Amino acid sequence: MIIDLTKTIEDGMTVYPGDPKVSLTTIAEVEKDGYENHLLMTSMHSGTHIDGPKHFISNQPYIDAFPLDTFIGKARLIDDGQPYNDAGESILFIRSNGYLTETFVQSLLKHPIRVIVLEGTSPDESPYPIHQLLLGAGVFIVENATNFDQLPSNQTFKAYIIPLKIHADSSPCRVFVEI
Repeated sequence: MIIDLTKTIEDGMTVYPGDPKVSLTTIAEVEKDGYENHLLMTSMHSGTHIDGPKHFISNQPYIDAFPLDTFIGKARLIDDGQPYNDAGESILFIRSNGYLTETFVQSLLKHPIRVIVLEGTSPDESPYPIHQLLLGAGVFIVENATNFDQLPSNQTFKAYIIPLKIHADSSPCRVFVEI
């Protein structure tokens, strides 16, 4: 079974406070022009997206420099604040009621985690110490995922996080799992 954990990109969708609004406009219609086409204007941090290290750490590669297998792997759903026991996963979906704590994140960094995935808009707030801690350790951050209620508890599964091949600090991405 495949479960999609990606928010749909839509015109005017909610964005992080202060970020530019998403604009999705029809620029050609089959009935009028013989084909359909749309113009999308968005920041890299709208909707479900992956933060690359260059988002907060200078002299780091852009997101397009990382091989896709970086973002595919064994995954599991965990709760923040609970002791983490490594089951060999490289991707963690973290169910949280707020921002992540430094103590919790430090405990994760003792394990070979490559990506964390959150339903929330951010693991922290300004001045963004958790972003800097995770990205500085080479751990990518996916924000604004959805449908965690469809994920199994206490079971590993295969996760796919597919960023656009775009030369930028971060990217919108498609997130889905195979159970």
